[in-house]
Amino acid sequence: MTRAEHRLHLEPLPEPFLGVPTAPVVRLSLNPGYSPEDLAAHQDSGFQARSRANLTHAASAYPFLLLNPEIQAPGRRWWEAKLAPLIKACEREAVAAGVMCLEYCAYHSLRFAHGELRVPSQDDAFQLLREALQRQALIVALRAERLWRAAVPELASYASLYRLNSAQNLV
Repeated sequence: MTRAEHRLHLEPLPEPFLGVPTAPVVRLSLNPGYSPEDLAAHQDSGFQARSRANLTHAASAYPFLLLNPEIQAPGRRWWEAKLAPLIKACEREAVAAGVMCLEYCAYHSLRFAHGELRVPSQDDAFQLLREALQRQALIVALRAERLWRAAVPELASYASLYRLNSAQNLV
């Protein structure tokens, strides 16, 4: 039986990635977090439209959806905090166009415990990572580099792969 903190929440829209597929910086993460506020944001028709546009790679002033200042969602506050130094140095619009985040698992949970789970949407994220490697993007492994390397073995020898000193401090 799955512990409550590890339960996948299927009510919010999945977020396999945020950002434009041609971004020069790609951040590798585990899965989107979850809070009851997420569900409220995801039920908003404006948020749903923007999220679906992100999933189809539609053109947007804020390709990294959760940097759009019009969005009121916990994920926006979280990403603004994590990307604050970049936003300060380069401006929000530039960061929203230049950074992509790939999620190992697209479904929300309080805590990640899904390393053995394989769903079809992961193949899209793995392909986006392979394309980033081919175009020589800067890759930042935020979390679970081992899982990403198992899924995309060529990541192990990639020269522009950067690791954080602490998975607890993603800034």
